[in-house]
Amino acid sequence: MKKFLKAAALVCVMLISVTFMVGCGAQGERGESAFEIAVRNGFMGTEQEWLASLQGNGGQDGQGTDEFMQMIRELYEASDWPGDFLSFLAYHFQGPTGPQGGGQDLTEHAQRAIRSSVGIIASFSVAGGNSAQSGSGVIYQLNHAAGDAYIITNYHVIGQFVGNNYVRSTNIGVFLFGMQHTEMRIPATLLGGSALHDIAILRVRNSATLRNAPVLAATLAPNVVPVLGSSVMAVGNPLNFGISVTDGVVSTQSELIEMPGIDDPRVRRSYRVFRTTAAINPGNSGGGVFTSTGDLLGIVQARMFSDGDLPIDNIGYVIPLDITLRITHQILDRVNNRGEFNGTPLSMRRPILGIQQESTNPRFGIDTDGNLYIRETIRIRAFESPNFNINQVLMIGDTFTSVTYVVRGQSVTREVYRLHHLPDALIDVYQPTTVTFGIIRNGNPMSVNVTVHP
Repeated sequence: MKKFLKAAALVCVMLISVTFMVGCGAQGERGESAFEIAVRNGFMGTEQEWLASLQGNGGQDGQGTDEFMQMIRELYEASDWPGDFLSFLAYHFQGPTGPQGGGQDLTEHAQRAIRSSVGIIASFSVAGGNSAQSGSGVIYQLNHAAGDAYIITNYHVIGQFVGNNYVRSTNIGVFLFGMQHTEMRIPATLLGGSALHDIAILRVRNSATLRNAPVLAATLAPNVVPVLGSSVMAVGNPLNFGISVTDGVVSTQSELIEMPGIDDPRVRRSYRVFRTTAAINPGNSGGGVFTSTGDLLGIVQARMFSDGDLPIDNIGYVIPLDITLRITHQILDRVNNRGEFNGTPLSMRRPILGIQQESTNPRFGIDTDGNLYIRETIRIRAFESPNFNINQVLMIGDTFTSVTYVVRGQSVTREVYRLHHLPDALIDVYQPTTVTFGIIRNGNPMSVNVTVHP
């Protein structure tokens, strides 16, 4: 992992709906649309009426299926489509990006994502004068009537490493779409976050600007695991020019990147991310990456750029939603339910187990939805310290299968089959508690309990 990028990417995604181009000629001539073919074959009515007729009786898809398929076959036979009937259906009715892309027009969903996005300017008073830096954020929770909101962003958006210290801004302004003006600035307070994961939580209170704008809280993706090849949108404030949207696809589900630490660039740290081809530029940091249906999938963190003559394009990195939510839930629980916030930003807590993991036997498979996944065997390679006497309970060579713990009054069990599963799960464990590990030892499944103290 080298540096932050400076290359812009232009991605042209062609979305095809029921009104489509039939037969792309070698010279690029326009073929007849499906509606035009239907009229030529006897349909009488407007294009809107024809589209409504495709939805079956009462506008319900799946009603009148035989008539619908007969009509589509007639359209196929009347067209100059070069392939067979199945390829005609796949091309014109599935859409270019598969199940999550859906071939939908992104307009409505992009605008909803923009309404839940903000620009951020963090100002600093340092020796020698003042400075400021810009980024982006996502509205996580919203009380519209009160003008209150919680906003997720990157930790590096609201802080700077100055001299030998990391300095957090105490002068943070939030701006809504199209409102990048000084008089529209919304003051925000940093509640806390995790420099180790580059996530920060802001709070806005009693903002008339927020009350009077058609903003929304982001809707969360129901599946927090990104699907390879699925369409996504990156929404943010590139170069502090205002909130805008770019699109692309998910190009990796999960990977570790190494770069200078957020809180101390003299130390290199690893961050878990997924990768996207959506164009990401300076200022996009902290903004959301959304599915094609407008659901939040992660938070933009970084991008790779060319380190020499080798060109690199379309490699942007996104903090996954599961990590983002675990940190957000912890900070808000400690602020709102445990009374820990006294004006000083909170730092994420989690137990350190003092073990070194290793992965063996990597393999991939296909889940019940037809999506690819990767599994590994995760076992203990060594102990770093006798932390919590954990090495009196666990042994070198133990293979992890699950971890169970109680968080906010609920028992949670998570599978462990990737290297990041265990450390990510323990973000939830920020109070002293007993954690149950499912393991395999010498071929025998068993459970062991460990009391941890974050």
